Amino acid sequence: MLVTKVLAAGYGTEGMVFLSQFLAITAFMHAIPFDSVLRVFVKQSAVLGQEERIHLLGMSASVNIALVLVASPVLYYYTSISNYSWYGQFALAAAFAGGMVLFVSFFTSITLWQMEMKAHLYALANGSSTVCGLVGVLVGVWLHVPLPWILVVWLVAQSLPLLATGRNFQEFKSIIKVIGLFWNERSKWMMLLKAGLAIATFTVIGRGADVLIRGLALRLLGEESTGLWQALGRISDIYFVPLNALLGMLFFPKAASLVNDTLALGRLTRQWLLAIMCIAIPSLLLLFLLRNSIIPIVMSEAFLPAASWMKYQLLGDGFKIMSFILTSLAIVQGKTKNLFYIELISATILLGGGYIAATYFGARGLVILHAIRYFIYCSYWIFVFRNMLFQNPNKST
Repeated sequence: MLVTKVLAAGYGTEGMVFLSQFLAITAFMHAIPFDSVLRVFVKQSAVLGQEERIHLLGMSASVNIALVLVASPVLYYYTSISNYSWYGQFALAAAFAGGMVLFVSFFTSITLWQMEMKAHLYALANGSSTVCGLVGVLVGVWLHVPLPWILVVWLVAQSLPLLATGRNFQEFKSIIKVIGLFWNERSKWMMLLKAGLAIATFTVIGRGADVLIRGLALRLLGEESTGLWQALGRISDIYFVPLNALLGMLFFPKAASLVNDTLALGRLTRQWLLAIMCIAIPSLLLLFLLRNSIIPIVMSEAFLPAASWMKYQLLGDGFKIMSFILTSLAIVQGKTKNLFYIELISATILLGGGYIAATYFGARGLVILHAIRYFIYCSYWIFVFRNMLFQNPNKST
């Protein structure tokens, strides 16, 4: 939130355009490492001993770094919105890719704590990452670092705790060790990669659509309207980011351990849905009532025109919050085809509907589309899991 505030106050709508595209690109590049390989690690590690977990973690790190590098061509969509020459764009892309390798390595390193539910260590690492990132941005602004580069500095700074958390890779102290691991156990390496790619297909579709719609909106609406639309998304990130971390640390590992017990898994899911929505509904309502005060605090007064669209944003956020839990449940149960279908439908709605909404209704239309998109997304999962969500808890199967 503080980084958003700094960029909004210092760079206005241009800062929101760059920040939004930066976040979309990073989300796309770590979609496979975070949303697939690490989830596979958590699922497989649930039945492994400590030494085996560390061994598998090292394999996950090498897979994830390779995947980040393979995905690096998508950086074109970030560098192309700058006014740099080709070699300036290449230098920016190279630094961005290096920062992503560090970032993914850091979060892979703390997945061991996530798996073992060591909340204090996991929270300390995340908190340290946040502080380092904020300091990096503030120093960058103080030194008048150009806008595209400040965000790369932010990425690298967030990865600095790797110096401490890297000890979780204690079995892998040299590149020779990693190469030897790949050669000697390449069948396991490929199995991990294939399992990750199977889960990641749906994520890549969704993240890719997010990247493309921002470029489309920029061409159709211009910098100012696109920046106002994206400002609402940055406000939503204030609660989406910690919620996603909470689900990854507490819900997903527990759900993975109950995958063979449908009654217990259904009970756990209902408990989480009830608890999260009991917090989310009044919070979203309060955020709506205080929107004219919150926007200047989080952004600046220049973003107040977006306040009139906020009801649609928050409505969509409510459905998206429920979808987070149900999507995690789908991954646990291995519903890969369902995940692929809904992400394909969602991406089609975003891109096809986004073009129509932006053309005829401007940025307001894109915010309304956000609510429609996640209503459909959430409704799909409720239908898929209808028997589990609405089953009689006293009925045995």
